[in-house]
Amino acid sequence: MAGLASSSALAYDLPMPRSYSREEVQAILGRALEQQSLQHGDALSHAELLAIGRDLGVPEGAIESAANAVGDELAVTKEVAAGVRRARRGLSKHLLSFVLVNALLLVINLTTGGPLWFPWSVLGWGIGLVFHAKSAFWPDRDKLVSRARRRLEREHKRERKEERQPSVRVAQPGVRVEPKAEVAEHEALQLEDEGEAERRRT
Repeated sequence: MAGLASSSALAYDLPMPRSYSREEVQAILGRALEQQSLQHGDALSHAELLAIGRDLGVPEGAIESAANAVGDELAVTKEVAAGVRRARRGLSKHLLSFVLVNALLLVINLTTGGPLWFPWSVLGWGIGLVFHAKSAFWPDRDKLVSRARRRLEREHKRERKEERQPSVRVAQPGVRVEPKAEVAEHEALQLEDEGEAERRRT
């Protein structure tokens, strides 16, 4: 009876296995990676990332897919930010030309006499400038993101198409151009023929 009591006491002393929610797992791994980056530098190689995934029991394909998705999202974010910067630089050039040209028109209007027509130029051009400022400082980010994603998808399609097409050697005039697969097969057959001829001689 005493043995049973002591074994039940030991069972209560054993720690229960902890379980973590998805948010806790992300926070723990994020903190661990931050500590590692402080000790060993800020970047992980792709091989290290795959090794971590294997240790965690995550399939390599899932890591590759997630890495590609994150890379695409970063590329989209950078492209949108670059587009906004370009729009703002364009606005500053537009504003400079607006001021210079309209100043020149004011001088011409005042020196030639007659009725003031200069304000109409300022008004018409100013409306366009206001719309330009709106698109530069309050852009439709959803539209920019959608455009960047479409461009990235076209780029991926082109890369996949290039991967599927066999590479072709550039030949000199009068020489037949063969895909790499045909060349490799031809070279393998030549090696087999040479090996057969060598065996016959011996």
